[in-house]
Amino acid sequence: MTVTVTGCSGGGGSEAKVASAEKGSSSAGAVKKDEPDSEVVRYVERQRKYAACLRKEGLDVPDPDARGKIDDEAFEAIKADIGSSVSALNKCDHLQSPVPDYLAEEMTPTRAPEEITQDKNFADCMQENGVPEYPDPEFDAKSWPKKGAGAPVNETTASYKRAFPLCYEKTYGQKYVPAEEAAG
Repeated sequence: MTVTVTGCSGGGGSEAKVASAEKGSSSAGAVKKDEPDSEVVRYVERQRKYAACLRKEGLDVPDPDARGKIDDEAFEAIKADIGSSVSALNKCDHLQSPVPDYLAEEMTPTRAPEEITQDKNFADCMQENGVPEYPDPEFDAKSWPKKGAGAPVNETTASYKRAFPLCYEKTYGQKYVPAEEAAG
């Protein structure tokens, strides 16, 4: 079971007074502007309510940090005792909300150059081993492969099924185990 802490990014706006250069007036008008910090404040407050709910249900979860992140170790402990945790997680799930987009981006680590090279090598291997339509990876600003980048690939073809395990082992140095085999 994967426990994720996510939140929604509402478009909360606020009004700000703008100083006027004319005769020292301090209220020339109100300007609407998005304030990411106020979005974070709302997100952190929702995360506090979520943590409080989990505690009320008997789980040992600390309050979130100033960015709304709840300590990963707390969720590892929950996953270790998932049997008694499922009920609490389900009862409190309605309080979860997506992480604001810019905050999620800020929390996303930059990938190492070796990982980028591996992605490129994997694509080259697939193309050289019977799947020429396998796309070259395109990366975002933090060097993560962009979702939906490149042409779709038919994963049901014999050439794909033959190339994928070969390229996986060649690129990552370990045998590929399909999810259905790993689970069973």
